[in-house]
Amino acid sequence: MCGVKNCVGLGWQNSDDLPRIYASCDVLCFPSRVETFGNVTLEGMASGLPVVAADCCSSHLVESGVNGYAIKGLDNSGYQEAILTLINDVKLRDSMARAGRERAVRDFEITKVMDQMVGNYVEAANTPPFEPKKLPIVACASVVMLLECPYMMIHRLGKLGPVQWAIICGTIVLSAMYLYGGDEESEHEPSYVWMIGVALAIGAQLSGALAKVLFKYYYKIKLRTNKILTLVVSYVCIIILNPILGLAAYSFAAQSLLAPLSILNLVWNAVLANLMLGEGLSKANMVAYVLICSGCLLSSYFGIHVHKDYSYDELMGLFEAPMFRFFILVQVIIAVGAGAGTAASVANQEKKKKRNQIKTKPQKATSPTSVRRSSPRGSSGLPSGA
Repeated sequence: MCGVKNCVGLGWQNSDDLPRIYASCDVLCFPSRVETFGNVTLEGMASGLPVVAADCCSSHLVESGVNGYAIKGLDNSGYQEAILTLINDVKLRDSMARAGRERAVRDFEITKVMDQMVGNYVEAANTPPFEPKKLPIVACASVVMLLECPYMMIHRLGKLGPVQWAIICGTIVLSAMYLYGGDEESEHEPSYVWMIGVALAIGAQLSGALAKVLFKYYYKIKLRTNKILTLVVSYVCIIILNPILGLAAYSFAAQSLLAPLSILNLVWNAVLANLMLGEGLSKANMVAYVLICSGCLLSSYFGIHVHKDYSYDELMGLFEAPMFRFFILVQVIIAVGAGAGTAASVANQEKKKKRNQIKTKPQKATSPTSVRRSSPRGSSGLPSGA
C-alpha cells in the first residue's frame, strides 16, 4: 500500500485504534506544513513520543532539543538527521519522550484548556467596542473640515491651491492617526524602533536625490575647487550614504513598511532642484507632493511594525507560492503589452514621418527652354547697314 521499501502503510485509522498505534511507535515524525494547531503532535506528546515536526505548524508545541525537533523550512536532510539521532540514542529518546508527556499534561489538560477558553470569552465580552479617543480632537477636525468645505466642492477641486490641499490632507492624516491610535494592549511591550527604520529610509532617499541634483549643479559651477568638492560630495551620497542608510533601515523596520517610502525620492528631487537649481514648482506639482507625503505618512503609521524572521528555505518557498506566480504572470503580460504598444507607437510615428517627408519633398525644377531669336544685329553686334 505504501510503495516504499521497508515501509508499511496503515491507511485510515479511527480514533479507537490511534492509542494502540501511538503506543507501538518510538518516534513521531509529522512533517505537515498546513496544520493550524497540530493535534497529531499533541497526541504524540501525550503518548510519550519524541516528535520531529515542521516548525511552522508545531513550534509552539515542540521545543527543539527538549521534547523533539522542530525542522525549519523544507529541510529533508534535517528530518533524516533528527530521526536517526533519536533511533540511535535511546537515552535521548526516552528523555524527550518524558519531557513531551509532561508538557502535554501540564499545559493542555482538558480542564485547563476549557478554563482558558472561558476566560477568553469573558474578556471579549467585557471589552468595550472601539470608540474615538477624545472628543475635542474630533471636534477640531470637524471644524477645520467645515471651514474648508467651500474648497471641497467638486467644481472647485481643480482650483485648490497647495495650502488648501496641505490643510485637507493634514487634517485627514492626523484625524486617522489619532482615532486609530494603534493597539493599546498586546502580548509584547510596544516598540517604536520602526520609526528609526523609517527615518533611515527617508535619509537614504534624500541622499540619493541630493547626489543627482549635485551632478546637475556641477555644470553650473565655474570655480574648479568648488566643482571638485561638489563632485566628491555627490559620489559620497550616492555610493556610501544611500546604500548604508537603506540597508540599515531594514534592521529596524519591515520591508512592507519601507517600500512605499521610495516614492519620496520624487519629492526630494523636486524640492532640491527648486532650492539648488532654481527650477520652479507648479501648482499641480506641489499638490501632488502633498498627496505623496500624506500617503507615506499613513502607510508608515498603519503599516506592519513587527519584524518576522524567515529562514532561507521559507524565503525560497515564497517563490513557489501561487500568488507570486500570478504576480509574475501579470508583470509579464504588462511588459509584453507595454512593449507591443511602444513598438506600435514607434512604427506609427515612423509612418507619419515618412508621409510628411513625402508631402514636403521639393519637386525638381524643370529648366526653361531657351529660345534664341535671330538678332537683327550683325556679327559685330551693330545693326546691319551701320
